[in-house]
Amino acid sequence: MLACAGGVTPLLRQPAPAGCAVSILDPTLEVHLNISDLIDPVAEIARIEKALAKSRTDVQNLQKKMASPGYDKVPADVREKNAKTLADQQAAVVSNEAAIAKFQTLKAQREAQAKK
Repeated sequence: MLACAGGVTPLLRQPAPAGCAVSILDPTLEVHLNISDLIDPVAEIARIEKALAKSRTDVQNLQKKMASPGYDKVPADVREKNAKTLADQQAAVVSNEAAIAKFQTLKAQREAQAKK
């Protein structure tokens, strides 16, 4: 799909414009594709809410596991992996919440335009 893109603009530590679909590749890299004229914001919100729910569940499960008695006896490499996974999932929660907010803004903009 990017082969047909009119241009690519890297946004370093800047918010993506409203109406962009987001794909979280890892905690340090997200791809935002401006599809504001092509998508249904309600469907995008529903899709992202599913991913958000999974990330929240993963965070809760990892926090519970890491807080359990005897966790200090778990091998160090496993604890490090769990800590990284927890940080990644917490970052995904933040990114997905931001994406939902952007699509809610786009939805409100479209509803306002429809009333004109």
